[in-house]
Amino acid sequence: DAAPCVRRKAAFVVLWGAINPVHEGHLSALEAAAEAIAAKTHTPVIGGFLAPSLCEEEEPDDGLLPFTERRHLCKLACADSDWIETCPWGRASSSKVVRKVQKRLQERFPRVNG
Repeated sequence: DAAPCVRRKAAFVVLWGAINPVHEGHLSALEAAAEAIAAKTHTPVIGGFLAPSLCEEEEPDDGLLPFTERRHLCKLACADSDWIETCPWGRASSSKVVRKVQKRLQERFPRVNG
């Protein structure tokens, strides 16, 4: 007899914004969010994502590093983490980032739904 399939929930956290530049506080915020979710909901957090925003109107004198540089710095900051990575898409809105991350997690963990 096959065991019945038990549907389990999992969560992910996304920190979206300029992230200009990335620093330890960004990673600490993801850690704190994951701990709070796990403690309050008993739902495991299976991934964390830094999502630097893509600002269409980047001006050299506005103090904002170019998107590609911010994304690269985020990748370096996440290099030693086994659960935090960088969103490479540069989406202009948080809802688009969340949809892309959900799709990526479903590809990576096919048994995890919605």
